[in-house]
Order: sequence, then structure tokens, then C-alpha cells
Amino acid sequence: MAGRSRRRTRISRKFSGCSRRLRAGPISDGAGCATVTTFLTLKTWRLFQSKELSFYRFNLKSAGKIRNAGWAFATFACVWIGLNAHSGWIRYHEFLGNRAFKKVQLPDELALAEVNPARWLSSVDRQNIVGGKEHLQAASELGLFVNSEALPKLAWLEYLLGDTEQSLQLLGRSAAYQKGEAKALSLYYRGAILNRLGRYDQAQASLDQALAERDNLILARQEKGESLWQLGHKDEAISVWSEAAQRNPRLALVNNELAGANQSLGKVDEASSHEKQADQFTPNDPLFHWMIGRRLLDLV
Repeated sequence: MAGRSRRRTRISRKFSGCSRRLRAGPISDGAGCATVTTFLTLKTWRLFQSKELSFYRFNLKSAGKIRNAGWAFATFACVWIGLNAHSGWIRYHEFLGNRAFKKVQLPDELALAEVNPARWLSSVDRQNIVGGKEHLQAASELGLFVNSEALPKLAWLEYLLGDTEQSLQLLGRSAAYQKGEAKALSLYYRGAILNRLGRYDQAQASLDQALAERDNLILARQEKGESLWQLGHKDEAISVWSEAAQRNPRLALVNNELAGANQSLGKVDEASSHEKQADQFTPNDPLFHWMIGRRLLDLV
């Protein structure tokens, strides 16, 4: 949408461990692992090609016969090389998946306006989503560890393709292995999707967890207000929306929701004030106006 930033949050958390430093560690660590891998590869090759070979004080091969130390060295080298090759394969799928993910141009606000955002996807978007899903799925399923970097992105692509249940499962799984802002964002998106599905109790629980991780996540407050409103807790919903508007007066959707809520309760002056505030920061974009109308319609 023109005239505003797109809230396309890409969540990234990195694991420690030598077998994954090619994708998560500093460049120097990656170069160190590559150097060791190259050394082990060449040394193992020589172990099977030469008649004599030693490593420091260890005699690896003598008179054409591989000694116990040589077999131990070869075993270690094979495991190390295999782990690094596997890490490179995962990194390859992550790279291609991330590249396809970044090419999807659909703004989050429009995608989350209704359960199925298929109508807004261009043919190019669909192609990138399908390709990105394939690569991120491989990165998630083939790894030795839970890939909390790939899972949230895969969850968003699943949602864009219409598989909301799979998206919710992946977001819940990724949140279980994340911390801080990354976890809060996964829980926020999960809560937002649950709101669109009408599962407001579950949505509120997920959004409360998101706010427990990051109290300043204003979009989670906006979604929580919607959950409370749909559950019949109207005064509490207005309170949550009001707090969100105080923290960021430029949120057009929150101010529109406050205007509609106060109007329904007969608070005309408050409704008028929030309506003017919303109009001041609503971009002149037909899709944004449609999104606002669609979200307000859900609250009727």
C-alpha cells in the first residue's frame, strides 16, 4: 500500500553450535569451520592414498596399513565433513526460501483483513510463495535441530496459501523455541489469524502471551481489543484500544475501532474525536480504506 510502511516482519533467531555456524555465526567462525573441513578432507584423502601418514605424534598409517588412530581420525573426519555438508545444504534451502519470501509484495494488513487473502495474490506472488514454501519446508524438516528462523516464514507462506491450521501449528511450534521479540511476533500473528477465524478465546490467550514477551507490541493490543470486543467485554476492549492509541496516535485502524465502539455505546463526542484522529492518519489508498471497512464490519 502506498504512503505507509509495510509491516513485513521477518523473524530471525540464531543457534550456537559449530555444525551450524556457516549460517548463524560470524564470518570468522564460518571461515574457521571451512578451513578445518578442507584440512580434514585432504588429510583423509591422503590417509587412503599414501603408504605412510602421521598426524602430530599419532601414527595414522604405516606400511600401507591404517592403524587404530587412523580409523579414529577417518571416523571423526567423516562425521565432521558430513555435518558441514548437511549444514551447507540447509543453508542453501534457507537462502532460496528467504529470497522468495522477500519477493512477496502483499502487505500484512491486507493479508490479515480476512481469512483467505488469495484474491490479493498476483501470479508472481503465488509463484514465489510456492517456491519459498518448498525451500523453507526442506530447511525445517531436514535440519538436525528445530529451525526457528525458517518456521515463522513458512507459517506465513502457508497462511497466504490458505492453510490456516498448518500456519497456526507452525507459529505455535516456532514460538516454543523462540525468545523475546521473535516469540512475541509469532504469538501476535497466531493471535491475529485466530481472530480472523473467530476463535477469540484462543486469540486472546495467544495475544496475552505475546504482550507478556513484549509489552510495547502495539499491534497485539489492537488485536486483543478485537478479541475482547467479540467476547462481549466491550469496556475492557475500549480500554485496551485506548492504551494502544495513546502509545501510537497514528494507528488509523485502532482509532476507527474506538470511534465505532464509542458510537455504538452512545458516546458521540469520544467517537467524533477518534474519527477525526483516524482520518488524519489514514492514507489515500483505496485498499487501505477497504481493509479498514472490512475490519470494522467484523465488529458489528
